[in-house]
Amino acid sequence: MARRGRATKAEQREIHAAGATVSVEKPIRAELSIYPLRQEALSPAIDAAVHALREAGLEPVVGGMSTTVQGDRSTLFAALDRAFEKASEVGDVVMTIHVSNACPA
Repeated sequence: MARRGRATKAEQREIHAAGATVSVEKPIRAELSIYPLRQEALSPAIDAAVHALREAGLEPVVGGMSTTVQGDRSTLFAALDRAFEKASEVGDVVMTIHVSNACPA
């Protein structure tokens, strides 16, 4: 399969007929924002969160108001947890997250 995402029913039958067991998980996308509270500078907490996403092997796209990232569900949720942890080490933060399996990949 050259494309990403879930295998079609026909592809699943072909994989099954070949005797292979393959799990193809549809990638999900998250948009997150970090809001540092009571901190002199905003960047350290945000940078810590983005660094944690990169350490997880993800490729975050940083924008002016939010960051988007995509990956398989288990990797993405573990990376989001780690991003919150690392941002929180800098100081108090609020992190908002929107997660979708329906956004274009």
